[in-house]
Amino acid sequence: MSFFHPQAGEPLKGYVLQTKIQHVQLLLTTNAMPVSDIAAMFSFSSSSHFTKVFEYFTKETPTAYRTQHSHLV
Repeated sequence: MSFFHPQAGEPLKGYVLQTKIQHVQLLLTTNAMPVSDIAAMFSFSSSSHFTKVFEYFTKETPTAYRTQHSHLV
């Protein structure tokens, strides 16, 4: 029996993934770290898995997101 879902309104796994993606979004727009390094930093099993999860939550690939939303000068 899970106690997290009723309290948060979503399963724990979804909450954790969404939180990771929010942190990734910040990193993508504030530094030039390679996408593969960011994926590894957040313990995604592969770059392709990371891209699939990122795209699920944002409707964009990590590279496209970086290009569209970058704060880099």
